[in-house]
Amino acid sequence: MSGFNKENNPEKTLDLFNKMKNDGIQANVVIYLCLIKALSRIGDYSISISIIKQMPDSFFHDNQIQTALIDMWGKIGYMDKAKEIFEKNLQPDQAMHNSMIHGYGLNGKSVEAIQHYHRLPKDFIDEITNISVLNACSHSGLIDEACSIFQSIRNKTETIYSAMIDCFSRGSFFEEAQKLIDEYEHSHPPSVSMYMALLSGARNEKNIHLSKIVYNRMKKIFPAEQNALIPAAVLLANVYGSLGENNKASEIRIQLEKLRSKHKKRVGLAWASVNGQVFKFRAHDESHPRANEIYAEAEKISEEIVKHGHIYDSNRATKLIAAIRECEIIVRDAHRIHHFYTNGQCSCNDYF
Repeated sequence: MSGFNKENNPEKTLDLFNKMKNDGIQANVVIYLCLIKALSRIGDYSISISIIKQMPDSFFHDNQIQTALIDMWGKIGYMDKAKEIFEKNLQPDQAMHNSMIHGYGLNGKSVEAIQHYHRLPKDFIDEITNISVLNACSHSGLIDEACSIFQSIRNKTETIYSAMIDCFSRGSFFEEAQKLIDEYEHSHPPSVSMYMALLSGARNEKNIHLSKIVYNRMKKIFPAEQNALIPAAVLLANVYGSLGENNKASEIRIQLEKLRSKHKKRVGLAWASVNGQVFKFRAHDESHPRANEIYAEAEKISEEIVKHGHIYDSNRATKLIAAIRECEIIVRDAHRIHHFYTNGQCSCNDYF
């Protein structure tokens, strides 16, 4: 089960659990910890509930299980359930506090994350705590709060610096971000993550001047870091594309294909859960037996959102879909969870 989870195959973890049950093997705490981790990756409410209901009542008093469940509900998007588990423990440990702060940040509840952080005893605050609360601030534009927390941290690691630089960059405080990079590099070697944070911020603002500067600097500082330069080039191409400079964007993408041909490419996958069943698909995927119906429905939705004023730039389309179809949609990206409501609003308040 641990192996399946590590190779990002959580469904196989669940399959193995079902095989265990059929073979009459009783699951212990360690097995359920593996299962909960798998459920947090699948991200489906109904599947999670069905598995958790099978867990013996005595296991719910185990601190590791409680922490794993708090983490799982946060990653699935149900912080009310995470909070319920947390509040039942009269003496929550450091890991539980960290999971709560991280979960609040993931779900756009940055104020709750900060409040929880400030209630913590000082000896409970570690690097993970600091990174979690800074990320929560970063994804909600709470720059002043992040600065205050950052200044209070005595041992500022590379990851903590990167989190603060990401916060500045998302808020378009590019000078402050660069000053922090310079401060760090006075006594440390350059960090890829810091430059990627700066470049991502420039991309969000469609700042082609800064994007080119950062990308060219990265090529000079990290010439052999193809795993960093390829996504950096993608961001630069996206800026050109968003400004209508499609020729320059195409030139970069052609160069990227040449680079990718020399490096093993990981295919991006999206996951969707329907009636307790998980489906994986990639861009332009037609492997599903009902692919024709799926694409027809996608075309129908596309026409509906265009009628409601959507312009084909791929930004924030899901808000309109949730409003038009009058349904709540939970979407997980690489960094956080977005809750799209029937009023056409997103939990991130368009701060992404």
